[in-house]
Amino acid sequence: MVRMCAGYQGTLPRLKQLFPTVRIPALLLWGERDKHSPVAQGEKFVELMRCARLEVIPRSGHWMAVNLAEDVSARIERFLG
Repeated sequence: MVRMCAGYQGTLPRLKQLFPTVRIPALLLWGERDKHSPVAQGEKFVELMRCARLEVIPRSGHWMAVNLAEDVSARIERFLG
């Protein structure tokens, strides 16, 4: 887990360079109470991607897909709709 997180942190600068190249619609789901990745990070990603939409899931943390699976899946289905 430590190596995975370190690898992720090391790739963040490269990801920021790649985001502007995304040309297809993207949905970014973010936990309102995510202590690992604050909502401001998602907002920055949307600015960089241009074609992305950010939805903040109220009262959710980092593991929202596990804790709020029905809400998360409904949002994804609407987006793909």
